[in-house]
Amino acid sequence: MGLLTVREAAEELGLAEVTVRLWARTGRLGYVKLGTAVRIPSEAVYELILAGTVPRTARAAANATRHQRFMDGVSIEEIARQDGVPVAEVRRSIMGAVGRNGALEDATRDREAARRYRD
Repeated sequence: MGLLTVREAAEELGLAEVTVRLWARTGRLGYVKLGTAVRIPSEAVYELILAGTVPRTARAAANATRHQRFMDGVSIEEIARQDGVPVAEVRRSIMGAVGRNGALEDATRDREAARRYRD
């Protein structure tokens, strides 16, 4: 178990030292008191990071893989067939992955440019 100073823990978390001290005092972050010195166990920092980590949703993962397959040259219709979803859902997935205004046209243009560059 490694012990960090308040300053080191703050740097690791990207927070102000006063925030780390407040979180330790209120029980949000574990700490060790050594005489007058306060030390933060590295495991406590790791656990705090894990507790605040938002997992990637299944929908976001599907959108990213659909967009990647589209950029790799797979047609929207083929992606829909492979995934067993309507074509409109794949279009929305791709548009969501690249933005809105003219996104599908931009993505198609990018895909064609990437294909020409590879060939």
